[in-house]
Amino acid sequence: MSTQFTPRYSISTERFTWSNKEFFAEISSLGVRGFERIYPDACDVGLSIRSERTGEEVWFYLETEHRDREGDVTHWTLKPTNEAVRKNPGLKGVKMTVFND
Repeated sequence: MSTQFTPRYSISTERFTWSNKEFFAEISSLGVRGFERIYPDACDVGLSIRSERTGEEVWFYLETEHRDREGDVTHWTLKPTNEAVRKNPGLKGVKMTVFND
């Protein structure tokens, strides 16, 4: 199993809207320029978020990049890594949608 990188930044859960097991945000409100590599030996990318309640950090990996008919990215769908779900089973079924504004 790959060891995860330590994130350069971890985004506070306060920057997201939470509804029905899904985090929502616009990329501009997150204060990041893009996604980070998660593992040193793989090309998976994603975001690390930090719970304001517990202080715990978890990685979400990029599952799907969504584009419109012109080819512009409209949003991204991310899911928690297997390691995150293993450590916190409550993350099973959680996803994140980040809109490209």
